[in-house]
Amino acid sequence: MMRDAISGAVEFGWPDTVVTQAIDYPSAWEAMERLKPDLCISDLVMPGASPVEGIAQLMAASPATPVLVVTGDEDDATLLALFDL
Repeated sequence: MMRDAISGAVEFGWPDTVVTQAIDYPSAWEAMERLKPDLCISDLVMPGASPVEGIAQLMAASPATPVLVVTGDEDDATLLALFDL
């Protein structure tokens, strides 16, 4: 539901934008590597990997792409690990 809401908001605000959705980290990694998008908006918790590993792999798949992480997670260790990436 959140993925559709964010996708819809982006498409509404920027109608010429191509939005690709992924249901898990492996799908997101493949899309990042194949498409090299201008921006990646990612949930922190998705199937297929731990949160930090998932985001690290996204960044490795397309190093020039900024990654915006959306989360309600307030775990300090996880958030600090993400900042270290």
